[in-house]
Amino acid sequence: MKTQDNITIVFIASRGAASLRQRLLVLSARKFLPKSVRMLAVTPKHAVTLSSDTIDLYEALDVEIRPIATPLYFKFNDRGLIKIDYLRSEQPSGRVILLNAGCIFTSRPEINDLKQSRNVFLANHAFSKSDEVEKLASEALTRLPQSKSKDDKKSLQILNSGVVIYDGDSSFSDAWSNNCAEIVRRNLGGSFGIKAAEQIGLSLTALDDELVLKNLPSKWSMTPRNSAQATLVQYFDLATLIRDKHALATVEDLSLEADELGLNALGELTIRDLRSIARVT
Repeated sequence: MKTQDNITIVFIASRGAASLRQRLLVLSARKFLPKSVRMLAVTPKHAVTLSSDTIDLYEALDVEIRPIATPLYFKFNDRGLIKIDYLRSEQPSGRVILLNAGCIFTSRPEINDLKQSRNVFLANHAFSKSDEVEKLASEALTRLPQSKSKDDKKSLQILNSGVVIYDGDSSFSDAWSNNCAEIVRRNLGGSFGIKAAEQIGLSLTALDDELVLKNLPSKWSMTPRNSAQATLVQYFDLATLIRDKHALATVEDLSLEADELGLNALGELTIRDLRSIARVT
């Protein structure tokens, strides 16, 4: 089967301010990716229902909403753990693009970048590293037995866990989720360890001798200031995204296209609001 017929984009869906980013992600994926690409919005079971505007948009754009059990999230009350709970659930077959909600496609991607390989996953280095992250990574290497590689020359790379592409039929999701869960279970790094578990767990997974890490093409993981050259932009707040003129124009186009479909992309914001935010910030 061709690669483009076997791709699923997965993201964690929630109410509140983050829902705006999630809607923009969905709209951008449907604008720039082949129609055959599936989309999966993951939510915790028993969580507050998504807003009607968000549900309407997902239904219109053929996004599956999947409630999952989230034991780590409910035990430790940190939203970042929902992704780890998802990794322990049933995975889609074929290639999976697991994204943070703060991602937006800004151009049509090269699908050949996603060539399938059972034991290969794609990610890039983190945009930045803090002393706290480095300390937690060192502690995890020392205390977690599964972090030991047969190749003593392997060193721990701090990876960006917000954009990861892997084969859903491989052992990757199990390896990543197990590493994350061990960090949480052993209370490595205390409360910071809970927040950083998915990133450090991914970095430890790169040491697995049964899996191969390859760098994503740089266009798949760029900051807003590079949006004109990017396929996929990762951002941490809307103001940061729309400071860039190309990114702002992309968001405006997505909003107008949603309007034509009778869908709400921006919630209570307007395009005029976006332009005002961009100027002020």
